[in-house]
Amino acid sequence: VLLPLVIDQLRNAMNNMDILAVKSCLYSICSSLMTRGCQNLSNDVMGQIKALLTTMLLWPTNSEEVQKAQHGCIDSFAFMIRAEFNTSMIQMIDKGTKDGRSSFHSNYRFADEGNKVERVINVVMSCLQNRPYAIATLCGTSPADFCGSVSIQDASCVAAPVSFRVCMANVLISSSSKITASSHDAFLSEVIPVVSALLKSESESIVRAACVQVLFSAVCNLKEAASLPAYAKTLLHISLDSLNNDKAADEERLAGVKLLAALLVHESILKEVGSSLVNALQVLSRVSRADPLPEVRKLCEQLLSCVSS
Repeated sequence: VLLPLVIDQLRNAMNNMDILAVKSCLYSICSSLMTRGCQNLSNDVMGQIKALLTTMLLWPTNSEEVQKAQHGCIDSFAFMIRAEFNTSMIQMIDKGTKDGRSSFHSNYRFADEGNKVERVINVVMSCLQNRPYAIATLCGTSPADFCGSVSIQDASCVAAPVSFRVCMANVLISSSSKITASSHDAFLSEVIPVVSALLKSESESIVRAACVQVLFSAVCNLKEAASLPAYAKTLLHISLDSLNNDKAADEERLAGVKLLAALLVHESILKEVGSSLVNALQVLSRVSRADPLPEVRKLCEQLLSCVSS
């Protein structure tokens, strides 16, 4: 795939709101990233692609066709993350933590070009957290250029729309299904601590639900990861907290019981949280009788029956 040609076609399709052509271009980008991700990550046009994808994810989701196009954008970012984890051409320059996990401002070097590029997964998680300058960074522009494009003085004041933050959560969900087995542990080590920490302070109910869904998808898709049991207690606490919180939105409670179910069917995780199972059963019993959402009650009843048998 000739990415510069695809970019021109994508830009024209976006300007004309030709969603069919947009989806065709996104399919080409995803295919190229899947087959030649290492080479494409170091391509000079990747910044333009990220900017176009970000622009589409900021579109109002006022039609089913636009939503389908945005799903293509989400998958494109996910394939970029997959390529980042897979390629040996990316070398860490700034390690943000003692155990080697990267911080928000960590940069990576593409060995064949020598240019520093912010990792997509870092910026996606920063957008999910609503960090200053995150959207500008994802667009591949400087804060000054970004401010000029939206007619404001300080990009740090720009809050990401809730719908955009949910899209970033969906990028992580999509990534968890695309990451290769050799990268499972590395992916978990970056995503779970950030998302878990965000849940302690996040007040937007839709974002909270999306974060719990990220964790549920990680447990389901990366269940063979050797490091997953190490996060068992944290994940169990989050799932029970979602179910115990009477103020939690329906979506968060539903995601919470799904996360709990994913944990309780995992034998190695059960060994890690054995002492907390009694509390989990008590929560399930209470929620199965009292939760206002029928679907949550039904899932709790089914899970309680499976665990108790």
